[in-house]
Amino acid sequence: MTSQKLVDLGEQNILGSIVFPSIARSVAGAAGLGDDCAIVEIPAVPPGTSLLATIDPCPQPLAFELFDRDYWHFGWMTLVINLSDLASMGADPVGILISTVMPNDMSVDDYRRFWDGVIEASDEWKCRVLGGNIKDGPRFSAEGAAFGWCANQSIMRRTGSSEGDLVYVVGDMGSFWSAVLHDLRAPDLRLTEAEQKQSRRALYHPAPRIKEGRELASSGLVTGCMDASDGVLGALAELGRVNKLDVHLTEFEPSSLVDKVASEFGVPPLKLMLSWGDWQLVATIREENRAEFEELTRAARTPVTLIGRMKPGSGCVLSHAEGPARQLANLSSERFTKTSYFTYGTAEAFVDWFIKVPLFVN
Repeated sequence: MTSQKLVDLGEQNILGSIVFPSIARSVAGAAGLGDDCAIVEIPAVPPGTSLLATIDPCPQPLAFELFDRDYWHFGWMTLVINLSDLASMGADPVGILISTVMPNDMSVDDYRRFWDGVIEASDEWKCRVLGGNIKDGPRFSAEGAAFGWCANQSIMRRTGSSEGDLVYVVGDMGSFWSAVLHDLRAPDLRLTEAEQKQSRRALYHPAPRIKEGRELASSGLVTGCMDASDGVLGALAELGRVNKLDVHLTEFEPSSLVDKVASEFGVPPLKLMLSWGDWQLVATIREENRAEFEELTRAARTPVTLIGRMKPGSGCVLSHAEGPARQLANLSSERFTKTSYFTYGTAEAFVDWFIKVPLFVN
C-alpha cells in the first residue's frame, strides 16, 4: 500500500489537516494562526526590556543522514538552532515562525513527523509557534525565526571581554562527535550505560542552553558570550577577534566517553571537545567573580568547564596543554570554507577529513 503524498492533499488541506492540528497540540500555545500575519500578544514586561530576534535554516541533521531517517529530527533541530542564539544573549523565548519547503512526493507521514518534533521542542522550552509558511520545492528544508525578551541591562553580547577574563564552556564537550564516530566507525567499541546515555542524548536529543542563558544573564557576571553552534573553537576565535584578544587554553579533562572514542581513533580528545554539535555557550567572566560564578552554576546544576583565559592578541586560540603555547587550527563549521561540514557533501567525507586534519597550525 502506497503512503499518501503531500501532492494528494494540496496546500489548504496540508495546513488544515497537518500544520494547524499539530500546533494545536502544543502546550506552549500558538498565536492567531490563519491570517496573513501572526498576532502576538505583548506580555507585561518591565521598562528597559528588548525584543531579540534571530533567523536560521535547519541543515539536514547528522542523525537523520546517518542513523535515523525520521523527520522528527528536522522539527526538533529547527528550534534548537534558533533557540541557542536566544540562549547566548540571555533571552526568554516568546515564539518562533517556521517556514518549510516540501517536494510534492514527500509523504504525509514524514511531514507529520516534522511537526511532532517541532511541537515537542516547542513545549520543552515554552516557545510558541507563531505561524509561518509552506511552499513546494525540489527538496525538503525548514527555516525558523525566533523571538525572545530580555532586560536591557542583562543582555549578554560577544563584546565586553577583557584581558585576564576566564573562559568557560557551558554544557558538555565532545559528546556529539564521540557519538558520531562511535556509531559510524566503531559500533563494537563497548560503552558503559552512562556513556551510552550521554551518546544518545548528544546525537538524538540535543538541547539549547535556554535556562542556563537566563541564569547567567540575570547574574550580571558574564562579560562576553556566544553560542557554539559552529564549534567551541570557532566561538573562542570569534570572541577573541571582536574583543582584540587571544584565548589561551589550559588543560581540562575529557569525559570517559570522549577519552575512550578519541583513543580508539588515535585523535586528540581536544579535537572532539572543541568541535561543533554539542550546543554549548562560551562565556567569559572576571577572575574576581570566579567563586561566585562557580557557586551559581553549581547550585543550578549547570555543567561548566573552565578552559582558559583571555590575553592580549588578535583572535588566535592557543593551547598550553602539551608544553609551549601552540595555535589551534580552525576546525569550526564556518560556511563557505574548507572546514565547513557542508563543503564535503556527505557525512562520510567530512568524517574522513575530521579524523585526519591536524589540530594545530604547525
